[in-house]
Amino acid sequence: MPEARPISAADPALADFVHGTWGAVFVSRQLPEDAVRRLHRALTIACHEPAFQAQTLATGSEPAPAMTLAELERFYEGEVKLYQAIAREVGIRPE
Repeated sequence: MPEARPISAADPALADFVHGTWGAVFVSRQLPEDAVRRLHRALTIACHEPAFQAQTLATGSEPAPAMTLAELERFYEGEVKLYQAIAREVGIRPE
């Protein structure tokens, strides 16, 4: 998005600020493993379709590389830890 100014332009203290977004489909842990694998395979195929890739790029996003279910679980756990640490640092507490 060339018209968007970098966040560091708003405040030099944010020069090293990095933020990413991501999406995932979550299912119940009670879903049979075979169904989870089939859904993962179908979503991976759909996300690699040229039309999906083009639409993702058109919104200013970058398509993420495919992850295995194990990689996705590790990624999610890392994101939870990251944002829990940020919340603690700024004093946000669960209600």
